[in-house]
Amino acid sequence: MMQKLHATSQLLAYGVFLWVFIAAVSSIPLAFAFSELGISTHFLSFSVLGLFSVAGISYTANITAALNRSVPPTFWEKVRFWGLFLSFMPISMGLSLYNAIAVVEGLRGKASSFVRTPKYGINTEKQSFKKASYLAKKISWVTIAEGVMSLVFLSAVIIGIATGNTAFVLFHSMLSFGFGTICYYSIKHLNLS
Repeated sequence: MMQKLHATSQLLAYGVFLWVFIAAVSSIPLAFAFSELGISTHFLSFSVLGLFSVAGISYTANITAALNRSVPPTFWEKVRFWGLFLSFMPISMGLSLYNAIAVVEGLRGKASSFVRTPKYGINTEKQSFKKASYLAKKISWVTIAEGVMSLVFLSAVIIGIATGNTAFVLFHSMLSFGFGTICYYSIKHLNLS
């Protein structure tokens, strides 16, 4: 019973990736519908600011609690934090397709293997993880879709700037960077030997 409760809570928690993916896909037609219908997009600026504020506070609270600090961070620690945070958000958004697929499969009851952290069993410098049996050996359709989505959102950014429709430019830039980064590293870590 506890295992089913834990699995259900995990699916519900990771369900946010499904909604991030839906928001990402629907943002492209929305961007152009707003301009065509003459709807003001000023509220989006406040929404994005609110998103960053909530995420920043949550992230800061988690890091602070993890470090259990009693002294304030230095200037360079703050700079490092914001650099990591600003790369964390787009990459998390780039994971939305892969995680949304996993959530839908989980909700449908599809049994699948799940490897949280691969154990390579490397004990010396001469050993390599490249021969591990669970490493991907070919580009999956999800990786291709992530690459295509990166290009689609990059195009949306370019078109948005060219037409003066900049309401979603920041959001689309983050999505393009996130999907592109995930696609790049998925291809980079393929076991093609």
